[in-house]
Amino acid sequence: LSTPQVDLFDRTFNPVGDMDTDELIEMIQERYDEIGDVTREDEREAELLDESREVVTYRADGEFLPTSLPVSLVDLTVHITEAVAVGDDFVLCVGIHPREIDDSDAIDTLLAGVEHHG
Repeated sequence: LSTPQVDLFDRTFNPVGDMDTDELIEMIQERYDEIGDVTREDEREAELLDESREVVTYRADGEFLPTSLPVSLVDLTVHITEAVAVGDDFVLCVGIHPREIDDSDAIDTLLAGVEHHG
């Protein structure tokens, strides 16, 4: 996700720039009713935009509709970075996969490939 930094009188007005990962995942959970029961699990370092960055993982339930079942819950792993200032923007990354599959290496590969042209 890339979102603009809005600078006015030497202050940045995009709240994403001041949020930690716990606040970011809470914002995601509030905006997407299909993600719930979020619990922080672990942290690791991964390459993002040519620097080592902290990636925090969370366990969550995901609800996927429509299905033939009334409700289809999936146990998820959510990977999220804090916002990184790049030029006039903030860049943050979120990766989600079913918990049954450990895709952490694939997420790290995707993070290492992120480019920002702004």
